[in-house]
Amino acid sequence: MNLIQIDPKLDKQFTRLKQGWVNCHNCKLHKCRTQVVFGRGQLPADVLFLGEAPGESEDLLGYAFVGKAGKILDKIIYAAFYNEPEYSYFITNTVGCRPTYKGKNETPAEKHIDACKERVVDTILLAQPRLVVCLGKIALSAWKKHLYKYQDKEITIPYIHLRHPAYLLRLGHTQEGTREFDASVNKLNKAIEGLA
Repeated sequence: MNLIQIDPKLDKQFTRLKQGWVNCHNCKLHKCRTQVVFGRGQLPADVLFLGEAPGESEDLLGYAFVGKAGKILDKIIYAAFYNEPEYSYFITNTVGCRPTYKGKNETPAEKHIDACKERVVDTILLAQPRLVVCLGKIALSAWKKHLYKYQDKEITIPYIHLRHPAYLLRLGHTQEGTREFDASVNKLNKAIEGLA
């Protein structure tokens, strides 16, 4: 199963990126990971989705957002891109390793995000997105604190913030859940229409 489609021109760069990070020991998260999760989607990408961290399914399979929250994200993307199918996307996280404590997912600490920022920036530069979509508060905070300005270079890519799909998953099929899902679809759709 390969959930990453790479333009042949970027294949060598992506291979170098993966090789450079596959054995990362920049923080303690390497001790609990099965593998580094780079993302999924197409490279380059018009839209880059930035999540928080891999969960159990992602850690086992090696791709971002392949668990239950990923299915919600896929529905949001499908609904928002319905009228704009020519746009490509790539999904990654602020950290490449699963933060876990006693088998349960944890929120990545600032030090983990900081240790992984070079990987994320390299992924963004490789993807060349025209829009970044921050999924949840952690991703938005990471974008503003760690990624928007990197090595005194400002990454001037427009961005928007959506609720994290795991939040929508917790809301379930309630009226609030439907409202939040529709709001995410509409906000994303409006942002990608602005790319035209």
